[in-house]
Amino acid sequence: MKGLRIAVLLALIALPALAQERLPLDAPSIVWIPGGAFTMGASDADRVYAVSLCESELEIEVPSLDPNGCASGRFAIEEDAHRVSVPTFGIDRTEVTQAAYRRCVLAGSCAPSHTRDSSPLAASDHPVVGVRWTDARAYCRFVSGRLPSEAEWEKAARGDDDARRFPWGRVYESHLANHGRAPLRTDPIDGFLESAPVGSFPGGASPYGVLDMAGNVWEWTNDVPNFEADVGVDLSASRILRGGSYAHPATALRVTARSWATTDASASDVGFRCAYGR
Repeated sequence: MKGLRIAVLLALIALPALAQERLPLDAPSIVWIPGGAFTMGASDADRVYAVSLCESELEIEVPSLDPNGCASGRFAIEEDAHRVSVPTFGIDRTEVTQAAYRRCVLAGSCAPSHTRDSSPLAASDHPVVGVRWTDARAYCRFVSGRLPSEAEWEKAARGDDDARRFPWGRVYESHLANHGRAPLRTDPIDGFLESAPVGSFPGGASPYGVLDMAGNVWEWTNDVPNFEADVGVDLSASRILRGGSYAHPATALRVTARSWATTDASASDVGFRCAYGR
């Protein structure tokens, strides 16, 4: 009997820790972000850190002019640090899942994703991938939302902390996100070779408790690229991607990292989340 009482006592002591571990997914599905000003974009020190992080990840020598190299030019499309103000808005706590997206498809409001049903990526609790920007926009409208602006996405990822380089803080922590390896390879060391069920890394939450803003899958935003591309490339029909993915290295998981794709493109490591409010 004494042993049973001790076991029950230990279980009760463990309950708060277990509840805290589950909290991010038990919490409301939409997180409301307070409006206000914050610093958006990368400082010179952030770019120096990115180059250093890139060099520390590479296991082979890559010429500095190679696009997969670590020269500072690799991060040229990141905006310079500047103050931006956003109104209060809501954003999905996690990336939109395959199960949620299928409801939109069944309702006739969304086109099917370009993901094979037999693929591990198609699991119901994984982020939906293989969707174009137009598909993502259609889903967000279906749930009375919209795609977030870049400013909203970055505010949700970094909060008001100018020094924050990742959703969880200033320094890279490989166990806090589903990531890849340099230069562009998947990496099972975090427990997942490809995508992970949404919310699998609660320790990597942003200051507001938004999950998976670093890694897992890139996320569509509503913003047209504001930088120049190669000669002959028209970016007006493209949109910015944020957050990095399971196939991208640590540098892509930084809150200021950017990529882009045309609105009619889809990929196995690109998904989205929705925003709400005016």
